[in-house]
Amino acid sequence: MAVKKTTKKAAKKKRPVKKTVPKLKKMSAEEFFAVMAETDARIARSREATDKALRELSAANQRAREETEKALRELSAENAKTAAEVKRVTSNLENSYGGISSRLGKLTELVVVPKLRHNMNEQGHNFDSAEPDALIRGVFGGRKEDIAQVDMFLSGPTEAMAVEIKSRLRESAVRVHLGRLKDLRDYEEEAGIKGKKLFGAVAGIAIDEFARKVAKENGLYIVEIHEEEGQLDIEKPETCRTW
Repeated sequence: MAVKKTTKKAAKKKRPVKKTVPKLKKMSAEEFFAVMAETDARIARSREATDKALRELSAANQRAREETEKALRELSAENAKTAAEVKRVTSNLENSYGGISSRLGKLTELVVVPKLRHNMNEQGHNFDSAEPDALIRGVFGGRKEDIAQVDMFLSGPTEAMAVEIKSRLRESAVRVHLGRLKDLRDYEEEAGIKGKKLFGAVAGIAIDEFARKVAKENGLYIVEIHEEEGQLDIEKPETCRTW
């Protein structure tokens, strides 16, 4: 058997390669101080940039705050202007309605009150008292509450009449008065009409045609107030409704 010869090359072991650590470059004192100076300069530049950014942000916030405050002042001034305008308009409306209310009150006092009871009695009724602006109240659960307010309330031994008076009589006022008449009957004891017939009437200086139609259909008296003559024109329904 042939013996395999080993060569010197094969027998020679591979030596591991040594890793060399790079030698640190020696730094002179001058170079060290130069590096430190550059580092300090970079830190200073960074701090300066940060301070600048903060100053710009603060300035922007200040401008935004000033703009907001300016907008709020302008809004406050606008609100004050609007409030003054609303107050002016409200005052005008109050004066306007107050004038109408006062005028209507005078008409009621001078024309309707002294004439209506007598004119209604001429229609076959027997009223012996007339109360303007009558407030009907009752006690519910221990508390006194309003039941109805009547512009003119006529009363007699066996009958009563509730009258609604408007400067301009509209259909809506007629329907409200019909509900008021029902309330008076529902609370007849509080209204002082228990055992009495209750009639209804509507009166106006100007009367809308549809209001007139609804009043007639529901058996109400229609009273036209003639301001200039100081007279009342009473239209009796074909069938007087009682509540």
